[in-house]
Amino acid sequence: MTLEALTGPARARALRALAAPMTVGELARLLGVVPSAASHHVDVLEAAGLVARRRAGREVVVSRSARGAELLTLFDRAPG
Repeated sequence: MTLEALTGPARARALRALAAPMTVGELARLLGVVPSAASHHVDVLEAAGLVARRRAGREVVVSRSARGAELLTLFDRAPG
């Protein structure tokens, strides 16, 4: 099984993209989606404990959690 099969392609891309914290707007541009769609993906990833977000002024900054990093490590090591 791949990470994409578990989380869906957009959420897997988002989790991989968050090697460094970024705003929801930056994540939306990277994923090629509108900010509300990126925010929805972040909501689901956050509910699973894979990312965390914090407010920085008017921006919302998203970062990969330790659990999210562990999941990526597990799937990146898995064969096939």
